[in-house]
Amino acid sequence: MKNIKILIYILLFSCSNMVFAQSIEIERIVTTNYPTLRAEFRVKDGSGKEVRNLSDLDFDLKDLGITTPFTSPNCPPDQSRFSLILIFDASGSMDNNISDESSNPPSRHTVIKNVAKQFIDQLPEGQFECAIGVFSKEFDYNQLLRFTTDKDSLKKATDYRLINATNYNAGFLGYNENDEGGAFGLVKDAQYKPVIIFMTDGYHQENQKHGAIKDGLIIQKALATNTTIYSLAIGPTAPDPTDTSLDPNSKAKLESISRATGGEYYENLLSEEKVSDIYSQILQSAKGFGTPAPCYIDFVSDCNDGEIEITYFGFNPSVTDKLAYIIPENLKPNLNITERSFLEINQTLNVPKQFDVRLTAEKNQMEITGFNASPANIFTVSDWGGSAPPFTLNKDESRIIKVSIKPENREFYGGTINFEGTGCSGLSMTPRTGFIFAEDIVFSNVNQGDQEKKTFTKRFCNLTDEPLNINSIIVSGGANQSDFGVTGQTKTLDPGDCIDIEATFRPTDQGDREALYTVKTNKGDFEAKLKGGGAGKPQIAATAARFEDVNCVNPKSTITVVVRNDGPVELDITNIALEDATNFTYTGPSSLKVAPNSTNNVDVTVDFTPQANGVQTTNLIFTNNSDDNEYKVKLEGEMLAVEYNVSEPNHNFGEICGNLGNPTTKTFTLSNVSSFGYNVIASSNLPEFKTDKSSYDLSSGTAVVTISFESNVNNTYNGVISLTSECGNINRTINVTGSINSPEVQSQAVSIAAVIGTAETSNVDITNPNSAPYDVVDAYVGDASKNPIPEFNVSATNFTVPGSGTYKLDITYTPNANSPVDKAGILYLVVNKPCNVTLDNINVEGKPTLSIANLSIADDNKDYIGRVTKIPVTLNGQTGFLSSGTNSVEFTVEFDEALLSPTNGTLVGTNQVSHKFNLNSPFTGTQTYNMEFKVLNGLPLQSTTLNFIKAEALNNSGSQSAGLNTDNGQFDLILVKGEATSEDLSASPGENFNLPVFILDENDNLDEQLHKDLRIVLQYNYTVMQPVDRNHAVVSDDIAELDITGEIKFSQNKKVNKTQSQFAFATIPMVAKLGNKKVTKIAVKSVDVLSGGVADFVLDTNDFTLTGVCEEGGHLRLFTLSEIEPSIKLTQNPIVSNTSIEVSTVENGIHSVSVFDMIGNKINLDNRIIASEGSYSVPFEIESLNTGYYLIFFQTPTQEFYKKIAIIK
Repeated sequence: MKNIKILIYILLFSCSNMVFAQSIEIERIVTTNYPTLRAEFRVKDGSGKEVRNLSDLDFDLKDLGITTPFTSPNCPPDQSRFSLILIFDASGSMDNNISDESSNPPSRHTVIKNVAKQFIDQLPEGQFECAIGVFSKEFDYNQLLRFTTDKDSLKKATDYRLINATNYNAGFLGYNENDEGGAFGLVKDAQYKPVIIFMTDGYHQENQKHGAIKDGLIIQKALATNTTIYSLAIGPTAPDPTDTSLDPNSKAKLESISRATGGEYYENLLSEEKVSDIYSQILQSAKGFGTPAPCYIDFVSDCNDGEIEITYFGFNPSVTDKLAYIIPENLKPNLNITERSFLEINQTLNVPKQFDVRLTAEKNQMEITGFNASPANIFTVSDWGGSAPPFTLNKDESRIIKVSIKPENREFYGGTINFEGTGCSGLSMTPRTGFIFAEDIVFSNVNQGDQEKKTFTKRFCNLTDEPLNINSIIVSGGANQSDFGVTGQTKTLDPGDCIDIEATFRPTDQGDREALYTVKTNKGDFEAKLKGGGAGKPQIAATAARFEDVNCVNPKSTITVVVRNDGPVELDITNIALEDATNFTYTGPSSLKVAPNSTNNVDVTVDFTPQANGVQTTNLIFTNNSDDNEYKVKLEGEMLAVEYNVSEPNHNFGEICGNLGNPTTKTFTLSNVSSFGYNVIASSNLPEFKTDKSSYDLSSGTAVVTISFESNVNNTYNGVISLTSECGNINRTINVTGSINSPEVQSQAVSIAAVIGTAETSNVDITNPNSAPYDVVDAYVGDASKNPIPEFNVSATNFTVPGSGTYKLDITYTPNANSPVDKAGILYLVVNKPCNVTLDNINVEGKPTLSIANLSIADDNKDYIGRVTKIPVTLNGQTGFLSSGTNSVEFTVEFDEALLSPTNGTLVGTNQVSHKFNLNSPFTGTQTYNMEFKVLNGLPLQSTTLNFIKAEALNNSGSQSAGLNTDNGQFDLILVKGEATSEDLSASPGENFNLPVFILDENDNLDEQLHKDLRIVLQYNYTVMQPVDRNHAVVSDDIAELDITGEIKFSQNKKVNKTQSQFAFATIPMVAKLGNKKVTKIAVKSVDVLSGGVADFVLDTNDFTLTGVCEEGGHLRLFTLSEIEPSIKLTQNPIVSNTSIEVSTVENGIHSVSVFDMIGNKINLDNRIIASEGSYSVPFEIESLNTGYYLIFFQTPTQEFYKKIAIIK
């Protein structure tokens, strides 16, 4: 198979060779050293191999189509580039100490910020771009810095703020962004090999919103984009044991992600030094990432953006590529000029004046090569403050030059000086010169005592380009100051404008008279002269007047008749009267005196209050002492009439649907026939008809009146719109009619409940409360925005609802298994007859209910103590369960820990265990899952219930997808109950017989594999029987115990006349003795299970009868345990320092001598077997024994004797 793979690779490479073409590709244009730009490119031959041995003779460079000089091409041999993405954890725990969970400094947040800043400073210039992202439960785009090479911006971005929570998926894939955000959202913008450094101190919080860590998807995206991931676990690695939402495998998954992408995983980073070391390791690795740096050529650009075209002639034919570039504004040199614009006022004509101007180069250096000025005869640079152009200003360097201005006439000059050079902006300045002046005011001769008032034009002028604020004009001095007066005024005088000045002259003497006046402004005070000549019956003068027209709205007009005396002496008016006192009124004094000189005028006020329409005239008569002693002044005025027209006297709105909130409108026009403006008042007799205003202004000649017709009540309406003029004397009416005929449906609410995965249909009555039928052309259930809700379907979309009748419509609701939430909507009925309207009075609600499955534990679970038992949990799906989207079941069972100990699942506390299993694929409706427990010896407890504490059916996203009915179960202990017994036996002294041991299995539950090691202890009277081939232990005067553990034979041989479950376990060879009783008991003292299960046995007792005993004098001969002398003696030989036991035979047969300590241990003796009649000495080495009591046993064929001795050392 390996050879086949190699062949495939070779074929792929050979095919790829066929599609390569010779090429040149411009990768980017570097503008950071503007005005010198760098074009980075790669030249590849026909096999796709990069050509890096290049000559400037092989290239041509054009910028915006213009051939441009460039440097020789350079191809750096050892540089590579990478796109770095730093992802920071913004959870609240980052405020904890770096080495523990306290709040003491330094915090993890502070440490990674410090180290990240140092790391950024060490990034190799020209080889990187970097982006910074922050995550908590979401990816925080408010703190995102996209790819840049500006280290200051990057370091500033590390000062991010903390939020809360930890969601690894948000850091890598974004939150609610279809897995296209987060770090991999930045990877899409990377220019070079992507490298992610993922820093976190916490464990992933898994919940319904976050879900599990998508490690597989993260690795898939990394491999697809050639992304390497380094992960740093900051601080302690143990999760909070009380927080069950934390994924305890978070760090393991993070390590898996890092290793799978060619990166590394680092943990237990408990100090700033450790974190800094890891960053250094990553930086050294990252420097080797990516492809070699491209070749480049340098060229010089102007201030404009451009598009370069590079042609390489090393191939035939030549190859070309183009790339546009933009020069950042922060690199383009700007010339800062202080002052760039200034205004000089009232400069001496034809005399040059110099002004200091500071030139400063900003953003970059620039060269000044010259200037041009306009107009050149007025403005120029007279001193460069150093060497003349060309000269260079470095960045932020300044030079003070002198600008000269020489005005030739009294007018405004706006100048422009344009500096020439390499600057991109700020190369112009606008010096200006202008004039502000006041002209002399000269009166002709005036009679002494008379006054002349006159307006003199263009006496004060602003010949600049700036507005001028005039604050006041006053007579400010001079020899004849009291003879003159000026009218004060304030005004803003626009550039180039002059003002007229009103002045008075009343000479107090004859001859030349002179004074000064001053105009006070925001730019200073400007002064000029007042001049005039003083030169003896009064002379009345007044002007005819016309009143302003009056009307019913404005019924009165007032004018002022100005009476003046042009003579040198006082004028005496003795009477003032009107010829028409009906339409005109004078209420002033009947006599007046007017001082000499026309400047001392007297005002007479007359009112015009006509009583009828039309023109009225009269004369105002002045009786006086002038030559014209009855002087008449004609007065005239007109009363205007009211008249207006209506364009349409009637309006019919026709038949429409109910339109409350959306009125139907019609308009008509009011036309004013009068020559003055007034208001017309509008009103309606019905509330269904309204005008858009209550009053209409006819000042402009016409007014449009909008009538609205609005109602939701079906009826025919006839109304009147009444119009009345403001004066109340001209009335008009408009007749309006209209009908409302609206389709309606009776309101109701429909609620449909359906099991997820199934459909439920409900019948809805569409009831028409009106007598007229209507046609429905579309029907559907939609949301408030009228968008259809896919969970609902209707049985018909086109039908007619009869008048005063009902149409029955079926609505079917099918819950969405992927989004099982309540759906609230509206049944929309789209009607086109009798009118277009959409009815929305029926509310529809869909309520999804979970499909149901049964999860049960059987009640007949049984097993032995010590066994690992399987307890099945059965899942039975019911209605809709197969289509509910369920793919797993998770449950927790409670049990008694004294009886059971789980061997699979997850233990929760001491008495609960949690299990999760996936449904079979395909799931056919029933599935069994086995829990496993070790059965414990919890006796006397024999059973425990198995209760469900929690049971959930889950879908792919881990959300509940169905309901579960649970049925608790039970476990019962299988008890081995039995009876341990022998059988009644009999034997004669000296006779060998077999002692059997039986086990009765009461419940037939003995298990050969589980109960294979049984320990059985028998108890009997050792004076009447003893084992032939083993030792026993004496426990009291005549009772001994025999442990037959080693003799057990677990066979299932049936004992005759015993039940099917009766077994013979052992058969012990015994010999009968002439003991102290004829009938004694054989007892099973104990039965224990040494390994495996537990069994409970009833211990039985059987009789043993000694037969064939000898009697003397009619009594049984029994051993009474009394000492017999001289049959047994203990002698010592002081010469040889030894001790012996002296005995003599008492009957025929074999005798033996034995010694025991008081707890039954046998002491070894030499020559203890006596085969023939006589007396014997048995050596007894007491030197090896400890101080204490011992028993000497002397055994004959039918009797036993003993002697108790004490050894004291």
